[in-house]
Amino acid sequence: MKVIKTIGLLVVACGLLAAGYFAHEYFPRNGRIPPRDRNKTSVSIREIKAQGRLEPASGTLTISALPGEEIAELRVHVGRSVKKGDELAVLASRALRQEETELARTRVVQAEAQLVSQKELAALRQQAADLAVKAAQEEQDVFRAQEKAISVGQARRELAQHQLEKLTALRGEAATRDAITEAETRQQELLIEQLNAEIQQNEAKLGSAKKSQQTAQDAAALDKMIADKTLETLEPLSPLTVLKKSVELAEAAEQASVVRAPCDGQILEIFVREGERISKSPILQMGDLNRIVCVAEVHEAKIQELECDETDDGRLAPKRDYRVTITSSAFREDPPGTRQLTGKVIEVGRLIGTPELREPSPLATADVRSAKVRIELDRKSAEQARRFIHLQVDVTIHLDKDAASEDGPATDAPPPPTE
Repeated sequence: MKVIKTIGLLVVACGLLAAGYFAHEYFPRNGRIPPRDRNKTSVSIREIKAQGRLEPASGTLTISALPGEEIAELRVHVGRSVKKGDELAVLASRALRQEETELARTRVVQAEAQLVSQKELAALRQQAADLAVKAAQEEQDVFRAQEKAISVGQARRELAQHQLEKLTALRGEAATRDAITEAETRQQELLIEQLNAEIQQNEAKLGSAKKSQQTAQDAAALDKMIADKTLETLEPLSPLTVLKKSVELAEAAEQASVVRAPCDGQILEIFVREGERISKSPILQMGDLNRIVCVAEVHEAKIQELECDETDDGRLAPKRDYRVTITSSAFREDPPGTRQLTGKVIEVGRLIGTPELREPSPLATADVRSAKVRIELDRKSAEQARRFIHLQVDVTIHLDKDAASEDGPATDAPPPPTE
């Protein structure tokens, strides 16, 4: 009995699968059966069916900030158009960043004032050193006076020595011995001794003065060199450069505490609220809705049916205009009886991989590979598609040149009323 029941269940399951496959292949998804024209012969229409997703041509931008930051203020709402640089959100850390920037600027002002004071002090030291060098050089005049006094003393000593020799010679002669007394000779000797003492004293003073002058001159020259070196190294060794860099970093941190729009676009979704801390989720998503494309995932076996040429920048562009029909139950019926958008293929991807879009049919093969094909919508279709970013749609790429008109076929048209 168990075997019979199992076989029966298998038969029922196979029947249901066959019925589902038949419904998928021969009935459209909206449940309407297209009318058949019995007067027309069967014509094979070449086309590619695929799943696609509507996206801005430049993609959707995910705006985020450092995890742990708190949203202090949201300045946009969903649907708002923004320009590049507009403020989107303000983080709670902005007040702290502003204080850090102000503190860094105050330190720069203080460092600049200190550098000016140090330069003025170094300049005064330089002037004092110059005066000391000049004073040491002016002492040369004093040395010349002392040298002249020594020279005069030496001349007087030579004269006194000559006179002493003459007196000594007169005392040695008998005729003049009595005329020259011993006291006169002794007085002349004392004069010579006095002159020798004066000359020695002046020479000692001159040597000491020259030594002091040389020391003062060396010290003045050293002071001048120190003053010059100090003045030269004040600016390079000043912390002003580092403090100015800290101001730039503080300003950058302050700018980072305000989330700004990286480009022109429209706010698509906001994921946080004011007062909420940022975690791994982004703050918002935005995109430029001026141009809308559909990214279709075409099966690997069908991708070669699109004839392409390689452009100068390496992209694969179609050789001709492949018209595309995009359908979804989300679109309004314009004209009545149709729910579709139209466009053309503009680029074929090179990478083959696992599809990102889920096939709506439960009977679809799961293990498939596909390539991405970019489809640009025409202006009217793009205006309607702006409301449906990331909508998954059914894509039909018409391979025959006359398979699709400019407005696309009305595949979802209801059957004509029966009389």
